[in-house]
Amino acid sequence: MKLTDLFKKNSKAIEDSKKAIEKLQGELPVVQKEKAELTTQRGQLQNALNVIKASLIIDPDDKDAGKKQKQATKKIQDLEKKINELAQIESELQGSISKAGEEKKFFEGELFMSEYAKDFVSYQVVKQVGEKLEKNLYGKNDRSPDWVEIAKAYKLPLRQELTPSGKVSEYERHEDMPFLREKRDEAEKAAKEKTQEIVQKTIDYMNELLKAEGIKNEIK
Repeated sequence: MKLTDLFKKNSKAIEDSKKAIEKLQGELPVVQKEKAELTTQRGQLQNALNVIKASLIIDPDDKDAGKKQKQATKKIQDLEKKINELAQIESELQGSISKAGEEKKFFEGELFMSEYAKDFVSYQVVKQVGEKLEKNLYGKNDRSPDWVEIAKAYKLPLRQELTPSGKVSEYERHEDMPFLREKRDEAEKAAKEKTQEIVQKTIDYMNELLKAEGIKNEIK
């Protein structure tokens, strides 16, 4: 999975958790309000039932009071059932809010680590590419050819001088120096221009790869 996809996945998970929490937190007060209203009704009915019971103690044969007692008792039972159901829903909502909150925290951590991974990759790419390039330079150099080498390449005649040790040494001719300097300068200029072109293309390509992974730290 690309780092940019991982970043998007974690960002989406955080956003989904936020939306879930907001939705649940919107539903919870509605349930709590309804439960509170029913609890109040139950208390009022219980008070009324206590009055009815007291009336029946005074007059056990009061049929109207007996009928109201049954109605109040049934109503209280129905309310208790509904209150218990709402309490269960309230508990589940609170549990869901807590779970969504924990998920949000987790994915916030994941998002942080994916950001760290992008910074790590950006640094390591430059570091390791540099190390590999440096290894490829082992045994190589950018030494310019000397005048004799250039003269030989163009098949120009050379001066020969006898050293004190009796060895014959070859030297470029003075009259050839303007030509030799011109050719070396031309080659070095073309080489430097091509070097800059290749280096820039390499940097651009590396930046494209980093960008595809969601890494914005451009190599310059």
